[in-house]
Amino acid sequence: MFPQSASTTPSARQKSKAYTSGIAAGVEDEKYHAKYKELKRKVKEIELDNDKLKFKVLMAKKSIQRMKIERAYAYSDSILFSSDVFAQCPLRASLCRAPFP
Repeated sequence: MFPQSASTTPSARQKSKAYTSGIAAGVEDEKYHAKYKELKRKVKEIELDNDKLKFKVLMAKKSIQRMKIERAYAYSDSILFSSDVFAQCPLRASLCRAPFP
């Protein structure tokens, strides 16, 4: 009957649709890849901020520990110098003596 042209055959239409979807898929891939890179950059930034905060927390904990030790030492000294044992100690006079008469 009527000969069909190559552009109107079913296989030709499928190829053009596949080609069109391939281009669209490529554009979608580029969008996803750009989004992936942006998210990856944000994750790295957040991880760096997290590392900085962890370091600050560590330094604060060390400082608190050092202050606890210093406080304990200061309390032990104040208890030692205010106790009756210190009052009876022969070195007390030399420790508490005024430098000038």
